[in-house]
Amino acid sequence: MIPANVEWYKQFSQFRRDSKIKKCFREGYDECGESIVAAHSIQRNGVLDILESEISGKMAVLSFLDLEFNEKGEHVGFRTLGKKVASTFSGFCNFHDRSIFQNIEINSIDVDNIEHLFKLSYRAFSKDWHAKIETLKGFETNEVFNRPQFQDMVKLLIRGSEFAKRDFTKVKNKLNEILSSGSFDDLYYVTYTLLYISPITTSGAFSPEYSYRNNLLNKTTDPSIPYESVILTVIPTRNEETHIVLACLPEDAKSMKFIKEIDKLPDLLFERAISSVIVAYLENTFISPQFWLSLPEKNQKLLLDELSRTHPTLRNMSNRFFHSGINFFRKDYALKIN
Repeated sequence: MIPANVEWYKQFSQFRRDSKIKKCFREGYDECGESIVAAHSIQRNGVLDILESEISGKMAVLSFLDLEFNEKGEHVGFRTLGKKVASTFSGFCNFHDRSIFQNIEINSIDVDNIEHLFKLSYRAFSKDWHAKIETLKGFETNEVFNRPQFQDMVKLLIRGSEFAKRDFTKVKNKLNEILSSGSFDDLYYVTYTLLYISPITTSGAFSPEYSYRNNLLNKTTDPSIPYESVILTVIPTRNEETHIVLACLPEDAKSMKFIKEIDKLPDLLFERAISSVIVAYLENTFISPQFWLSLPEKNQKLLLDELSRTHPTLRNMSNRFFHSGINFFRKDYALKIN
Protein backbone atom coordinates (compact mmCIF):
# COMPACT_ATOMS: atom_id res chain seq x y z
CA MET A 1 0.00 0.00 0.00
CA ILE A 2 1.35 3.44 -0.98
CA PRO A 3 -1.16 6.05 0.27
CA ALA A 4 -1.72 9.08 -1.90
CA ASN A 5 -1.84 11.79 0.74
CA VAL A 6 0.87 13.40 2.80
CA GLU A 7 -1.04 12.95 6.05
CA TRP A 8 -0.38 9.23 5.96
CA TYR A 9 3.36 9.84 5.87
CA LYS A 10 3.07 11.90 9.04
CA GLN A 11 1.76 8.80 10.76
CA PHE A 12 5.02 7.00 10.06
CA SER A 13 6.76 8.44 13.12
CA GLN A 14 3.85 7.29 15.29
CA PHE A 15 4.09 3.83 13.72
CA ARG A 16 7.78 3.76 14.66
CA ARG A 17 6.94 4.65 18.26
CA ASP A 18 4.21 2.03 18.45
CA SER A 19 6.56 -0.58 16.99
CA LYS A 20 9.39 -0.05 19.47
CA ILE A 21 10.77 -3.21 21.07
CA LYS A 22 13.78 -3.49 23.37
CA LYS A 23 15.13 -7.01 23.05
CA CYS A 24 18.63 -8.46 22.85
CA PHE A 25 19.36 -10.57 19.76
CA ARG A 26 21.49 -12.72 22.06
CA GLU A 27 18.73 -13.05 24.70
CA GLY A 28 18.96 -16.26 26.70
CA TYR A 29 22.73 -16.57 26.34
CA ASP A 30 25.49 -15.89 28.86
CA GLU A 31 25.39 -12.64 30.81
CA CYS A 32 22.58 -11.11 28.76
CA GLY A 33 21.45 -8.08 30.73
CA GLU A 34 18.25 -6.10 30.97
CA SER A 35 19.95 -2.85 29.98
CA ILE A 36 19.13 -2.59 26.27
CA VAL A 37 21.19 0.04 24.46
CA ALA A 38 20.84 2.04 21.26
CA ALA A 39 23.19 -0.26 19.35
CA HIS A 40 24.75 0.90 16.09
CA SER A 41 24.28 -1.53 13.22
CA ILE A 42 26.95 0.49 11.40
CA GLN A 43 29.97 1.86 13.23
CA ARG A 44 29.50 5.44 14.39
CA ASN A 45 33.22 6.15 14.45
CA GLY A 46 35.22 4.83 11.54
CA VAL A 47 32.31 4.51 9.09
CA LEU A 48 29.50 7.03 9.61
CA ASP A 49 31.95 9.78 10.49
CA ILE A 50 33.70 9.19 7.15
CA LEU A 51 30.46 9.80 5.28
CA GLU A 52 29.14 12.73 7.28
CA SER A 53 29.51 16.20 5.85
CA GLU A 54 27.97 19.61 6.41
CA ILE A 55 24.48 20.22 5.11
CA SER A 56 22.16 23.03 6.17
CA GLY A 57 24.74 24.14 8.72
CA LYS A 58 25.26 20.83 10.53
CA MET A 59 27.24 17.64 10.16
CA ALA A 60 25.00 14.79 9.08
CA VAL A 61 24.42 11.73 6.94
CA LEU A 62 21.39 10.92 4.79
CA SER A 63 19.26 7.82 5.27
CA PHE A 64 17.21 5.88 2.70
CA LEU A 65 14.57 5.47 5.41
CA ASP A 66 14.24 9.19 6.21
CA LEU A 67 12.84 10.80 3.10
CA GLU A 68 11.29 14.21 2.61
CA PHE A 69 8.02 14.67 0.73
CA ASN A 70 6.26 17.58 -0.94
CA GLU A 71 2.59 18.47 -0.53
CA LYS A 72 1.70 15.85 -3.17
CA GLY A 73 3.41 13.08 -1.22
CA GLU A 74 6.27 12.83 -3.73
CA HIS A 75 9.87 12.09 -2.66
CA VAL A 76 11.92 15.28 -2.94
CA GLY A 77 15.00 14.58 -0.82
CA PHE A 78 16.35 13.27 2.46
CA ARG A 79 16.07 14.51 6.04
CA THR A 80 19.43 15.04 7.71
CA LEU A 81 20.44 12.63 10.45
CA GLY A 82 23.25 12.91 12.98
CA LYS A 83 25.71 10.01 13.20
CA LYS A 84 24.86 9.56 16.89
CA VAL A 85 21.41 8.22 16.07
CA ALA A 86 21.99 6.90 12.54
CA SER A 87 21.66 3.12 12.22
CA THR A 88 20.75 2.60 15.90
CA PHE A 89 18.26 -0.01 17.11
CA SER A 90 17.28 -1.46 20.49
CA GLY A 91 18.57 -4.91 19.61
CA PHE A 92 21.39 -5.67 22.06
CA CYS A 93 21.99 -5.43 25.78
CA ASN A 94 24.98 -3.38 26.86
CA PHE A 95 27.10 -6.47 27.58
CA HIS A 96 26.61 -8.17 24.24
CA ASP A 97 26.86 -4.98 22.21
CA ARG A 98 30.31 -4.38 23.71
CA SER A 99 31.64 -7.94 23.92
CA ILE A 100 30.53 -9.33 20.56
CA PHE A 101 31.65 -6.50 18.31
CA GLN A 102 34.74 -5.23 20.13
CA ASN A 103 37.21 -6.80 17.71
CA ILE A 104 35.67 -5.12 14.64
CA GLU A 105 35.21 -1.83 16.48
CA ILE A 106 38.79 -1.37 17.64
CA ASN A 107 40.58 -3.06 14.72
CA SER A 108 40.62 -2.31 11.00
CA ILE A 109 38.23 -4.53 9.08
CA ASP A 110 40.13 -7.48 7.61
CA VAL A 111 38.15 -9.37 4.95
CA ASP A 112 40.66 -12.22 5.19
CA ASN A 113 39.65 -12.68 8.84
CA ILE A 114 36.66 -15.04 8.95
CA GLU A 115 35.63 -13.78 12.38
CA HIS A 116 35.42 -10.21 11.07
CA LEU A 117 33.20 -11.36 8.20
CA PHE A 118 30.92 -13.22 10.59
CA LYS A 119 30.62 -10.35 13.07
CA LEU A 120 29.74 -7.91 10.27
CA SER A 121 27.12 -10.30 8.92
CA TYR A 122 25.79 -11.15 12.38
CA ARG A 123 25.25 -7.47 13.17
CA ALA A 124 23.66 -6.80 9.77
CA PHE A 125 21.20 -9.64 10.19
CA SER A 126 20.33 -8.70 13.77
CA LYS A 127 19.23 -5.25 12.59
CA ASP A 128 16.72 -6.66 10.11
CA TRP A 129 15.49 -9.42 12.44
CA HIS A 130 14.73 -6.67 14.94
CA ALA A 131 12.98 -4.65 12.24
CA LYS A 132 10.78 -7.68 11.46
CA ILE A 133 9.55 -8.10 15.03
CA GLU A 134 9.01 -4.37 15.42
CA THR A 135 7.00 -4.20 12.19
CA LEU A 136 4.77 -7.03 13.40
CA LYS A 137 4.14 -5.19 16.66
CA GLY A 138 3.35 -2.00 14.74
CA PHE A 139 0.74 -3.72 12.58
CA GLU A 140 -0.83 -5.20 15.69
CA THR A 141 -0.93 -2.01 17.79
CA ASN A 142 -0.81 1.12 15.61
CA GLU A 143 -4.06 3.09 15.70
CA VAL A 144 -4.08 4.02 12.00
CA PHE A 145 -3.52 0.49 10.77
CA ASN A 146 -6.19 -0.82 13.12
CA ARG A 147 -9.00 1.40 11.90
CA PRO A 148 -12.05 -0.66 10.80
CA GLN A 149 -11.58 0.14 7.10
CA PHE A 150 -8.10 -1.41 7.16
CA GLN A 151 -9.07 -4.58 9.04
CA ASP A 152 -8.78 -7.05 6.14
CA MET A 153 -5.55 -5.51 4.91
CA VAL A 154 -3.97 -5.57 8.37
CA LYS A 155 -4.81 -9.25 8.81
CA LEU A 156 -2.78 -9.97 5.67
CA LEU A 157 0.08 -7.73 6.82
CA ILE A 158 0.20 -9.42 10.22
CA ARG A 159 0.14 -12.86 8.62
CA GLY A 160 3.00 -11.94 6.30
CA SER A 161 4.99 -10.44 9.16
CA GLU A 162 4.51 -13.56 11.26
CA PHE A 163 5.94 -15.70 8.46
CA ALA A 164 8.84 -13.27 8.03
CA LYS A 165 9.56 -13.44 11.76
CA ARG A 166 9.43 -17.25 11.61
CA ASP A 167 11.88 -17.48 8.70
CA PHE A 168 14.28 -14.86 10.09
CA THR A 169 14.19 -16.49 13.53
CA LYS A 170 15.49 -19.72 12.01
CA VAL A 171 18.54 -17.84 10.78
CA LYS A 172 18.83 -15.93 14.07
CA ASN A 173 19.07 -19.19 15.99
CA LYS A 174 21.68 -20.57 13.62
CA LEU A 175 23.81 -17.42 13.83
CA ASN A 176 23.73 -17.53 17.62
CA GLU A 177 24.82 -21.17 17.52
CA ILE A 178 27.73 -20.24 15.26
CA LEU A 179 28.72 -17.40 17.57
CA SER A 180 28.71 -19.76 20.56
CA SER A 181 30.79 -22.41 18.78
CA GLY A 182 33.18 -20.02 17.05
CA SER A 183 32.67 -21.91 13.76
CA PHE A 184 32.60 -18.68 11.77
CA ASP A 185 33.11 -20.47 8.45
CA ASP A 186 29.64 -22.01 8.81
CA LEU A 187 28.40 -19.08 6.72
CA TYR A 188 29.11 -18.72 3.01
CA TYR A 189 30.82 -15.41 2.18
CA VAL A 190 31.71 -13.41 -0.90
CA THR A 191 33.89 -10.32 -0.48
CA TYR A 192 34.84 -7.50 -2.81
CA THR A 193 37.13 -4.58 -2.00
CA LEU A 194 37.51 -1.19 -3.67
CA LEU A 195 40.68 0.80 -3.05
CA TYR A 196 38.84 4.04 -2.33
CA ILE A 197 36.04 5.33 -0.12
CA SER A 198 32.59 4.91 -1.64
CA PRO A 199 29.98 7.43 -0.44
CA ILE A 200 27.61 4.79 0.90
CA THR A 201 27.30 2.29 3.72
CA THR A 202 24.66 -0.33 4.44
CA SER A 203 24.05 -3.25 6.75
CA GLY A 204 21.08 -5.58 6.52
CA ALA A 205 19.39 -8.76 5.32
CA PHE A 206 16.78 -9.34 2.65
CA SER A 207 14.89 -12.09 0.82
CA PRO A 208 15.25 -11.48 -2.93
CA GLU A 209 12.32 -12.37 -5.15
CA TYR A 210 14.54 -13.00 -8.19
CA SER A 211 18.17 -13.76 -8.87
CA TYR A 212 20.32 -11.59 -11.12
CA ARG A 213 19.49 -13.95 -14.00
CA ASN A 214 15.78 -13.59 -13.18
CA ASN A 215 15.39 -17.03 -11.62
CA LEU A 216 12.44 -17.12 -9.22
CA LEU A 217 13.56 -17.35 -5.58
CA ASN A 218 11.41 -15.97 -2.74
CA LYS A 219 7.96 -15.19 -4.10
CA THR A 220 5.18 -17.43 -2.92
CA THR A 221 1.98 -17.23 -0.87
CA ASP A 222 2.44 -20.81 0.34
CA PRO A 223 3.35 -20.53 4.05
CA SER A 224 4.96 -23.97 4.00
CA ILE A 225 7.71 -22.66 1.71
CA PRO A 226 10.17 -20.57 3.79
CA TYR A 227 11.83 -17.42 2.51
CA GLU A 228 15.63 -17.41 2.64
CA SER A 229 17.94 -14.54 3.56
CA VAL A 230 20.94 -12.89 2.01
CA ILE A 231 23.07 -10.62 4.22
CA LEU A 232 24.86 -7.59 2.82
CA THR A 233 27.33 -5.20 4.42
CA VAL A 234 29.10 -2.29 2.72
CA ILE A 235 31.80 -0.70 4.85
CA PRO A 236 34.00 2.25 3.78
CA THR A 237 37.09 2.60 5.96
CA ARG A 238 39.77 5.13 6.91
CA ASN A 239 42.28 2.90 5.14
CA GLU A 240 40.71 4.31 1.96
CA GLU A 241 39.03 1.02 1.15
CA THR A 242 35.41 -0.03 0.76
CA HIS A 243 34.51 -3.61 1.64
CA ILE A 244 31.43 -5.38 0.30
CA VAL A 245 30.47 -8.58 2.14
CA LEU A 246 27.68 -10.94 1.04
CA ALA A 247 26.77 -13.89 3.26
CA CYS A 248 24.16 -16.59 3.73
CA LEU A 249 23.66 -20.03 5.22
CA PRO A 250 25.19 -22.57 2.81
CA GLU A 251 22.15 -24.86 3.22
CA ASP A 252 19.88 -22.12 1.82
CA ALA A 253 19.92 -23.01 -1.87
CA LYS A 254 18.00 -19.93 -3.07
CA SER A 255 20.32 -17.56 -1.22
CA MET A 256 23.38 -19.40 -2.52
CA LYS A 257 22.06 -19.10 -6.07
CA PHE A 258 21.53 -15.36 -5.63
CA ILE A 259 25.03 -14.74 -4.28
CA LYS A 260 26.84 -17.01 -6.74
CA GLU A 261 25.18 -15.41 -9.78
CA ILE A 262 26.31 -11.97 -8.63
CA ASP A 263 29.78 -13.23 -7.70
CA LYS A 264 30.34 -14.43 -11.28
CA LEU A 265 29.76 -10.97 -12.74
CA PRO A 266 32.62 -8.82 -14.03
CA ASP A 267 33.56 -5.95 -11.72
CA LEU A 268 31.40 -3.21 -13.22
CA LEU A 269 28.29 -5.38 -13.37
CA PHE A 270 28.97 -6.63 -9.83
CA GLU A 271 29.11 -3.06 -8.54
CA ARG A 272 25.92 -2.13 -10.39
CA ALA A 273 24.17 -5.26 -9.07
CA ILE A 274 25.10 -4.44 -5.47
CA SER A 275 23.90 -0.86 -6.01
CA SER A 276 20.61 -2.24 -7.31
CA VAL A 277 20.20 -4.52 -4.30
CA ILE A 278 20.83 -1.62 -1.93
CA VAL A 279 18.17 0.56 -3.57
CA ALA A 280 15.63 -2.25 -3.79
CA TYR A 281 15.98 -3.83 -0.36
CA LEU A 282 18.14 -2.10 2.23
CA GLU A 283 16.53 0.77 4.13
CA ASN A 284 19.40 0.76 6.63
CA THR A 285 21.52 2.62 4.10
CA PHE A 286 23.33 5.93 4.53
CA ILE A 287 24.94 8.20 1.95
CA SER A 288 27.20 11.20 2.20
CA PRO A 289 25.49 14.60 1.84
CA GLN A 290 28.57 15.64 -0.13
CA PHE A 291 27.84 12.89 -2.64
CA TRP A 292 24.12 13.70 -2.79
CA LEU A 293 24.67 17.40 -3.39
CA SER A 294 27.23 16.66 -6.11
CA LEU A 295 24.78 14.55 -8.12
CA PRO A 296 23.13 16.21 -11.11
CA GLU A 297 19.46 16.96 -10.49
CA LYS A 298 18.39 14.27 -12.95
CA ASN A 299 20.36 11.65 -10.98
CA GLN A 300 18.88 12.85 -7.70
CA LYS A 301 15.40 12.49 -9.17
CA LEU A 302 16.32 9.06 -10.54
CA LEU A 303 17.42 7.77 -7.13
CA LEU A 304 14.33 9.14 -5.38
CA ASP A 305 12.10 7.63 -8.06
CA GLU A 306 13.81 4.26 -7.70
CA LEU A 307 13.36 4.29 -3.92
CA SER A 308 9.65 4.92 -4.52
CA ARG A 309 9.32 2.26 -7.23
CA THR A 310 11.00 -0.40 -5.09
CA HIS A 311 8.48 -0.07 -2.28
CA PRO A 312 7.70 -3.73 -1.39
CA THR A 313 4.21 -3.60 -2.88
CA LEU A 314 5.46 -2.36 -6.24
CA ARG A 315 8.58 -4.53 -6.20
CA ASN A 316 6.47 -7.64 -5.62
CA MET A 317 4.54 -6.86 -8.80
CA SER A 318 7.72 -7.16 -10.84
CA ASN A 319 8.85 -10.44 -12.39
CA ARG A 320 12.55 -9.74 -12.63
CA PHE A 321 15.66 -8.50 -10.83
CA PHE A 322 15.59 -4.75 -10.29
CA HIS A 323 18.38 -2.82 -12.05
CA SER A 324 19.23 0.62 -10.69
CA GLY A 325 20.50 3.41 -12.90
CA ILE A 326 22.89 4.47 -10.11
CA ASN A 327 26.28 2.89 -9.45
CA PHE A 328 27.35 4.06 -5.99
CA PHE A 329 30.79 2.52 -6.45
CA ARG A 330 31.99 4.61 -9.38
CA LYS A 331 35.53 5.79 -8.73
CA ASP A 332 34.63 9.40 -9.49
CA TYR A 333 32.14 9.25 -6.58
CA ALA A 334 34.97 8.42 -4.14
CA LEU A 335 35.24 10.54 -1.00
CA LYS A 336 38.45 12.03 0.30
CA ILE A 337 39.25 12.08 4.01
CA ASN A 338 39.93 15.61 5.27
